[in-house]
Amino acid sequence: MMGHGTFPMEENRPASAFRRYRYGGCLAGCGVLLAAVLAFSLRLAYAGILEQEGGLAALARAAALDPWNASYHAALADLLERHGLNPEPELALACRLDPHHAGHWIRRAIRAEMRGEIAAAERSYLEAARVDHQFAPRTALMNFYFRQGDAPNFWIWARRSFERSYGDRAAAFQLCWMTTPDPAAILERALPPDAETLRQFLVFAADRAGPRQAMPVGRALLDLRDIESRNALLNYCDRLRQAGLLDDAKTIWDGMARRGLVPANEPGNLLTNPLFRTLPSGRGFDWRLFPTPEVALTPADPELGFSVDFSGDQPEACPLIRQIVPVPEESLSFGVEYRTSSAADNGLRVAVEDAVAGEAAKPLLEAGIEPSLYWTVLRLPVPRAKSRFVCVAVRYRRKPGTVRYSGRVEFRRLRLSGNSSGR
Repeated sequence: MMGHGTFPMEENRPASAFRRYRYGGCLAGCGVLLAAVLAFSLRLAYAGILEQEGGLAALARAAALDPWNASYHAALADLLERHGLNPEPELALACRLDPHHAGHWIRRAIRAEMRGEIAAAERSYLEAARVDHQFAPRTALMNFYFRQGDAPNFWIWARRSFERSYGDRAAAFQLCWMTTPDPAAILERALPPDAETLRQFLVFAADRAGPRQAMPVGRALLDLRDIESRNALLNYCDRLRQAGLLDDAKTIWDGMARRGLVPANEPGNLLTNPLFRTLPSGRGFDWRLFPTPEVALTPADPELGFSVDFSGDQPEACPLIRQIVPVPEESLSFGVEYRTSSAADNGLRVAVEDAVAGEAAKPLLEAGIEPSLYWTVLRLPVPRAKSRFVCVAVRYRRKPGTVRYSGRVEFRRLRLSGNSSGR
């Protein structure tokens, strides 16, 4: 028996020794594990150093040290190919280790295609597109089917490519054009309703086929009602107009006006932006201004229209403002109100001309702006034009025997209407 106040020290010694043994074993095990991790880390670090060296032997050693790193095998395959050696085993291993890397599959596909193994190449291209839904794998398939002359699959992958396209799409457009040089067919078969794609293709199609043949693309872009496409549509409208395709240009312009992208006509007035509610853009069928350092053209409030300030040092003759206007096949009526700041001869003339015949032809209407310090109404009949478009213009020309005009002339309430619409 134990005396009072004594402890059973001898009985606890085996358990304490076991705990010390277990604790020591854990420390030893952790040390071994730490050493293994450190050794593995050093191995990977050394493999990385070898990979950075870039030589064939160094890359082979890096791939051996870190055999699960797909990028090492892909880089080694690249070097083997450069040295005229077979890279296929390394490429195959890279694909197995990283099956979601589309670039590895595309490289295998290209090599198989070059060897004439078309079925194997197609499988690799398709696998690249399966694991990566972005533009590069899809356009690789598009190119593959183009080279194989497989039109049905070409158009399938052309559309899928453009659905993921970005940046400059000219190369992809060119492939489509080499397959079918028809903007309408390419639009229908390959292009999604994407504004940026259509903006680029509108320029491409107009360059390749001419502005008229690009009209289906212009209409498709209009239908998207995309405000960021305004400048592209204006460029296209101007291109049509400069090519003499005024009816087509007006179709684009009217479509833009209905969507609020450009000024619309006032009711009963054939002129665009006649009250100068928006600053004239000089584009399409809007007013085009011709300011110079000596002649200031200033749109005023909606009632006034615009004013012209002459310094007195302006050229002997210069255009001031003009607009091309589509008109009905009938005689017209032109009207404007004006006033001058001086009773001196101002040399201003308003003219309505056949837009197709050009400035060299005799104007349908030409009238001078007589000096008047008060608002004066000028209304004149305009004979029927031979074409469906006229040009309304205001010009300055110094009259012989007079000095150059110095002062202001204000215009408001410009109006051009068909006689059947009333005055």
